[in-house]
Amino acid sequence: MHDWLANANEISVLHATEKVINLITDQEELISIVTSAIGDGPHNIVVPLERFDPIPESGQRAVSAGNRLQINRFHIEFEPAATWNPRPDWPLIRKLNGRILKAAPHMRAALHAGTPDPGVHELLGRSFSQAENLEDHFVRALAQPASRLVAGFHQADRELSLTAALNLAGLGTGLTPAGDDFLAGAMMACWAGFSPRKTLEFLPAAAEGAGQRTTRLSTAYLRSAAQGEFGQVWHLLLQGLIGGDDRAWQRSLQEILRIGHNSGAYTLTGFVNIVAPAVGRSGMCAFARDSIEVYKIDEPFEFPYNLSQQGKPNGGDSRENRT
Repeated sequence: MHDWLANANEISVLHATEKVINLITDQEELISIVTSAIGDGPHNIVVPLERFDPIPESGQRAVSAGNRLQINRFHIEFEPAATWNPRPDWPLIRKLNGRILKAAPHMRAALHAGTPDPGVHELLGRSFSQAENLEDHFVRALAQPASRLVAGFHQADRELSLTAALNLAGLGTGLTPAGDDFLAGAMMACWAGFSPRKTLEFLPAAAEGAGQRTTRLSTAYLRSAAQGEFGQVWHLLLQGLIGGDDRAWQRSLQEILRIGHNSGAYTLTGFVNIVAPAVGRSGMCAFARDSIEVYKIDEPFEFPYNLSQQGKPNGGDSRENRT
């Protein structure tokens, strides 16, 4: 973070809410000033505030001098700041990833129960209740490249993966479209050991290709995901899963499903579809390799938490910096 600020000639506000101020440098590096409620992330500087007031406007300049960053009346000192590692313990996670696979049907069922978005249901291989009458080009456009991405990652097929990532990029609405969120979640599963290790070598290229067709904010998150860097809530999910702490990972999952309109749900869907591909009415991921279990859930799973939420089709969110 210090290097990004030191090397930046210009810093401006990309997007801001009362909880997040996203800054972008002239080198296209993202710096997110976030409240303690948001917590740690690959780009985040956490400040002990409940909200930002006034909220700076997009395009407004920020000033960096030494260890200080100034935005409006906010002055941030970096010297005493604690550092946080955005990379989970991937070697340990890969060693224990059988526990993640075991929990995959429960995560899939939670997505069915807690997400009304038709795109998520399509990607899970299960028809949304209104899908037969839904003239939604977005859902149709999302399914094919998502399916091909899963195939490409499982087969460590660089060309197939990069083409699929490019076709997913920018699909949906909001600052981080649904196609990008699915791609980020799929990358996380690759880091967790659910694809050949060779796949990790071309994830940065997939992120850069996708960046040609999506938002600047989403590009920054995809670059981080390609390097195995994710936000705190995803760390907690993975730690709970490999630690066998059902309560812990279920609480994290519940929090993930509340991220954005449906951003957390699409990211989790990408993750689950790499971990344990679905077979559904559209044949989603029916090509799964023999080494990967294939799940088809026909009956609702009784999940121990209330996961009901309101959501919008087409994914996207106001980006409360989940990645």
